Amino acid sequence: MFKNIAHNFRLILINLACLILISCSSGGPPTKEKFTNLINGHWYGEEKNKDIQTYWIYHYKADKTFTLKTLEVDQGERRITEVWGTWFYKEGVFTETVTHDKIGKTAALPSKYQVDAISNQQFKYTEFTTKNQYMDKRVSAEFNFPQLKVVSIPTVKPRKKPRKRYRKKRRRKRVRGRGNVYKPPYQRVNRQKQPLPGPPRKTPALIQNK
Repeated sequence: MFKNIAHNFRLILINLACLILISCSSGGPPTKEKFTNLINGHWYGEEKNKDIQTYWIYHYKADKTFTLKTLEVDQGERRITEVWGTWFYKEGVFTETVTHDKIGKTAALPSKYQVDAISNQQFKYTEFTTKNQYMDKRVSAEFNFPQLKVVSIPTVKPRKKPRKRYRKKRRRKRVRGRGNVYKPPYQRVNRQKQPLPGPPRKTPALIQNK
């Protein structure tokens, strides 16, 4: 009887040890092969701040390359960019390096992330520098950015300055006896043209005297 109890107790301990090992192995970072099989495909994520809203779509491939499309919405303006690069995974650290864009090659620094969890539907990771956490969802190849309602900020037209109104000054006419009679400026006085200065003209009388 005691032998059966001891045997059952050993079996229970062995089962508990196996469960502990399984739980520890499942809680750790995924292996390289498992991560490579799970990361292949299209992933969608977003980040919303007060000023800028960012949306992205990743396409990871088995040859360790990726394509990234990003949509930024800033005060009603939409900017879409597309870049290409390579990725690398080792011991729970996921590294991305952008190699070129539509214009040409780029000299971008690699971005490193800590893989928190990955499955067939979700991918959770944390950036090393900023400690920001992200969660991407698996989507189909035909997936596109959602239709967003872009709120346009109304432009305030500047007020026009009121035109200054100039009052015409009235000129008073002078009464006779108190001075000269007023004459408007447009009534010009006809003056005879004076001859230009020059030598005196010789008259017949002066010629006879000589």
